[in-house]
Amino acid sequence: MKLIDTHTHSLFSSDSKMDIEAALQYTREAGLHGIVFTEHYDFDVPEGIIAFEFDPAEQQAAVRDIAERYKTDITVLTGIEVGMQPASFDKIHGLLDQHTFDQIIASVHFVDQEDPYHGGYYIGKDAKRAYGRYLETIYNCIRQMKTFDILGHFDYIAR
Repeated sequence: MKLIDTHTHSLFSSDSKMDIEAALQYTREAGLHGIVFTEHYDFDVPEGIIAFEFDPAEQQAAVRDIAERYKTDITVLTGIEVGMQPASFDKIHGLLDQHTFDQIIASVHFVDQEDPYHGGYYIGKDAKRAYGRYLETIYNCIRQMKTFDILGHFDYIAR
């Protein structure tokens, strides 16, 4: 069995400081056979939340350069973790039509323009309503998503 880390953010993701070569070294040291760099990309980020965007062409060039240098040792792939929101699908599909990724993670980071991670989302909601709305949003979004490989952060609401 070959184990591959399929969810790694590098410097291309605004929430990471991980150099891609350093990530590759950690992957090798951990005994894994590969790594997929899946940078965050969210359209229509709520006000006050850090923008999750990167230049896919730049990321892919850097990852492919590393992949070429280490091709005999380890599998290195390009990816994206795209944030799904009902109002963002035209932009999401446009981005994915312009770039080819080895792997696409589809995640819901925002519900009704709020980030459940920061707590304000829960004000005025009991657990059933808060969790239910999150799961409903995931369901509605995956029905609209043209293509993805992994549903990411199914547990985001529980953080």
